[in-house]
Amino acid sequence: MPRVSGTQTGQDRLQSLLDATGVAVFIVARDGAVTPANRAARDMSADRPIDAHPVEDIRSGAGLSGAAHPVARLIADPVGGTIFASHVDRAGQRRMLRFRAVGWSDPEGGAERILTIDDETEGWRLREALDRIERFEAISRLSSGVAHEASNIIGAIRLAADTGLLGDPPARLRRQLEAIQIACDRGADLTGQLLAMSDEAEGPAARTDAVVIIAEALELARVALPARIEIERRLPEGPVPVDCHPAGLETAVLTLVLRIGPHFDSAKTADGRIRVAATHEAGWLRISVADESAQASALPDRADDQAWAASSLGLGSVDRFAGRLGGAVTLDQRPGRGMQATLELPVAAASAKGSATDVPDQTGIETDAFEGLRVLVVEDDPLYLDRLTEALETLGCNPVRARDGAEAIALVEGGEAVDILLTDVLLPGDGDGFALARRVVGLRPGLGVIYISGFAGAPGTQRDLVPGPFLRKPLGLSALPEAMREVLTQSTHTGGSGDPTS
Repeated sequence: MPRVSGTQTGQDRLQSLLDATGVAVFIVARDGAVTPANRAARDMSADRPIDAHPVEDIRSGAGLSGAAHPVARLIADPVGGTIFASHVDRAGQRRMLRFRAVGWSDPEGGAERILTIDDETEGWRLREALDRIERFEAISRLSSGVAHEASNIIGAIRLAADTGLLGDPPARLRRQLEAIQIACDRGADLTGQLLAMSDEAEGPAARTDAVVIIAEALELARVALPARIEIERRLPEGPVPVDCHPAGLETAVLTLVLRIGPHFDSAKTADGRIRVAATHEAGWLRISVADESAQASALPDRADDQAWAASSLGLGSVDRFAGRLGGAVTLDQRPGRGMQATLELPVAAASAKGSATDVPDQTGIETDAFEGLRVLVVEDDPLYLDRLTEALETLGCNPVRARDGAEAIALVEGGEAVDILLTDVLLPGDGDGFALARRVVGLRPGLGVIYISGFAGAPGTQRDLVPGPFLRKPLGLSALPEAMREVLTQSTHTGGSGDPTS
């Protein structure tokens, strides 16, 4: 190794510092000779010269040798730079190496550059895991939007065909309308497949032991995180049942662990510790993920807006998952320490009082069975709103139309008489169908509520969910009578005509 200027004590100290690093350091002389400068460099080049060290292109897997070798390329490039390549170690594990060359003015004129080679495998794996999460979120949002729009279109066609069949049409027209029904059923299957690609429908909900799923998610996180990051877990001993799809919960926990510590994006920061704790209390499961490192991480601006902060940190899918189950995600910046996120979910009860349920289609629809029933219909899609109100009129109802929650509330506050609220879940503006139901029922206690949506299934049990049937778009006309009978039976509203003064 070329002599480093300074006292011998200074040279020894510098050598000890270089040897203590995990980065291999080489000195490149003006004639291109490469000399190891620390222990890691000597170990790496013990069997062969470093420019003959076997490496491969990361994307193609092709071997890089001769002039294509990263060391040769960096030496030949007068500017230097950074090159990534992969290498299979003695244990057969693929490692990601970063080769970097920087200029150096040696006071004695014996060296031209410093070449460093460090192992980026842990950071690379973490970035890949985060990239996969971001790609999944982008695909899920696109598929969800397409599925909801298609559900409205197919639903409008299906309701029109169902209504037409009630009028005893000629045989030829009947066959055509029945063919439209069959086509709509096939379209509904396609929208279901699109929703299956989105984070709004991980699959059919099932009674799931959350403790088992959390443990499995932490095992996956252990593989993705750098080995220097410790995961401390505190989980309940017994099972904690939650009604959700297992993959959805596993993805939510994994995303929290990978996202909650922004300083983990760098593979060369100090060691850290993530604490994952789950508690079951008063019917709720609380899963907290905390960055326990001394390096504090700041919440983004507008941190008081929890939904916005979660989205800006890449936790949007977790926030939406929790919302569908009636839970929530909260973020907390703790002074002197890293961030903490808490995922709160309702624990499944033996019988979930007030939870929304799917209403199966029924055969044999009676027209005029609900003569004079006033139904407040809230739907932002004009085509679907037209067909839905027409179908209700066929059943004898007097529908009252509203395009959004604000218009619906104005009607109720203005004294509009209604017996049932039939609302879409996704509405423009602030709030959704669940929030609208809470507001309207607050104004008219005991009012029956029916939810419709392109979601794959009913929402989970929420703290303040107004109970009512949940109909999935595209729905057939036969689903409406049974849903209305259910809410009228359960409703404590005794005004009959929906008169707010009764």
